[in-house]
Amino acid sequence: MADAATLISKVQRDIEPIEAGIAQHPFFDSVTSGRATIEGLRAIPGHQFYVMQSLVRSGERLVARFGDTPSGPFFRTALEGERAAAREVLDFARALGMSEADLRHYESRPEGFAYAAYFAWLAEQGSAAEVALASLVNLPVWGRACGRVSEGLHEYYGLGPTDTRVLDRYAGLRLDTRELTQIVQDGLDQGVPAENLARAARFVQEYEKEFWDAVSAVDLDYRAWPPTTRPSPHVSHTVHS
Repeated sequence: MADAATLISKVQRDIEPIEAGIAQHPFFDSVTSGRATIEGLRAIPGHQFYVMQSLVRSGERLVARFGDTPSGPFFRTALEGERAAAREVLDFARALGMSEADLRHYESRPEGFAYAAYFAWLAEQGSAAEVALASLVNLPVWGRACGRVSEGLHEYYGLGPTDTRVLDRYAGLRLDTRELTQIVQDGLDQGVPAENLARAARFVQEYEKEFWDAVSAVDLDYRAWPPTTRPSPHVSHTVHS
């Protein structure tokens, strides 16, 4: 019978190159050196607004499917966090001069929404074990990325703790690895193929990298033309799409 801990270790080794690509993403250096454009920064909540709305609906679906199973507490807790993060995205956007109307009209790039689209598929058709393993490998990487962006925003762009709560929520997130490992083990015991679990972990990690690729592409687009000075994040400006 397959062992969850062994599988998780193997999956983590296999996706190390993807994680390295995220950790070394040039967008983080751009933010933490104060070189990111306001449009590049706005691309984060611009994309996250619809991502979080989708993740909340996916979380609701997972609770509906698995709420009465042993994995129910994990999915209910995750849904509470997703709902809070969806609200906090609005605070982050406002600190960058974006209104909720700006967010609703923001033209996101397809690769910036890919994570949410795949997670919606998992919520509808995947197993609890696939979601648990994907969360176990992805959320720490996402949290470290959010933490780096938050630090740069505090140091160079004048944002405070209230403004970056959505980023700091993920940066400070601590997973119960024993709980998630047990969910993975239950899935293996019930016949969920190990390759399905590994694929879910790999896909979410690839899609996170695509999210940062999308944000970075916006940043680079606006760096390709002057202006000589960047507007203050706290001043409202028309959002470019």
